[in-house]
Amino acid sequence: MSNEIISIAHFKIHPGKGQYMKDIFDEAVKMVANEEPDTLSFRLYSNDDESVFTFFEVYRNSEAVITHFELSQDRIQRVLAAGDLIGSELYGNVSKELRDLTSEFGTKYYKFHGSYVR
Repeated sequence: MSNEIISIAHFKIHPGKGQYMKDIFDEAVKMVANEEPDTLSFRLYSNDDESVFTFFEVYRNSEAVITHFELSQDRIQRVLAAGDLIGSELYGNVSKELRDLTSEFGTKYYKFHGSYVR
């Protein structure tokens, strides 16, 4: 059984805040690379006009997501000021502690059943 957690969060960005969102992401990448060995993948996507940004993140386990959340409080607040959260999803065997931490965001949870990865 995999303990990996995939986190996907979509934000509708306020006008003129696209570059600001990318700057916050670049700042976060430095922290993730240096302080979060259990963050396995940390990606940012946008639609063509950069009105919607999606964070796609993969963590070793629920504890790694909690650690990221704790280390990122300032950045999370800045992201929420730059756009509106329009969807949040966690995939995997999400711990009760992580559910408690993320439920206020209307997060949807999807259980892990199996996979094939090359």
